[in-house]
Amino acid sequence: MDQYSKSYFSDLENAIQAEVPRNLRILKSIQKYKLDGKLLDVGIGTGLFLQLAAKNNWQTYGVDISKYAINLAKKKTKAKLFLGDLAKLNLENNFFDVINMRHSIEHMQSPELVLKNAFKILKPGGLICIATPNSYGLHAKFFGNLWPHLSLPYHLHFFSKDSLSTIVKQQGFLVLELKTEELSSYELFKLTLNKFGIRCNIGNPSKVSLLINQLLANLGWGEGLLIIAQKPDHKNE
Repeated sequence: MDQYSKSYFSDLENAIQAEVPRNLRILKSIQKYKLDGKLLDVGIGTGLFLQLAAKNNWQTYGVDISKYAINLAKKKTKAKLFLGDLAKLNLENNFFDVINMRHSIEHMQSPELVLKNAFKILKPGGLICIATPNSYGLHAKFFGNLWPHLSLPYHLHFFSKDSLSTIVKQQGFLVLELKTEELSSYELFKLTLNKFGIRCNIGNPSKVSLLINQLLANLGWGEGLLIIAQKPDHKNE
């Protein structure tokens, strides 16, 4: 789609190093349940997650609606890539061990249809991992209509813990884990200054800030939601 062209990805490409720890946290969360297998990344962005997964012995696949993202990932990864909307792609049923959707479900026209197809193409016992902005997080509450994630035409859907859990369960998944993460009191501080016209040029959050982030995320106020769910394996029931 035209809105997901080079200009859309420029900030992500310029912030690859900052994105590495965030992507590794997602991968670590997945590997609490599965250590390897066939992994499909939905909404591949710069291809960073696919690179990290491949280094950790996963067989990697990716899907994106952006031709630019697909072409960018082809230069960086050997993953098998599909151009299109997962809600409409005809992929092999019961094939993937894991489907990862980091900050992509909020972009999708029909999240229900995407999850329905994801359920079909996962193996019994397979996992889906979804990360998305938390509409009940501290950032959202503090900034209201100025919340940065209210970014049309890119973000079309917004989730709370309850609504994300509900939409996943409606497609037949069993929720294994649901938490908030990625709260950044540091980013909150910078955005607050920006709100009042003061630019903050400090490059990285302090260790104290990171500890505060984790504490607030544990209380359910994190900037992001993370859910890991499983397609039931009826043979083991």
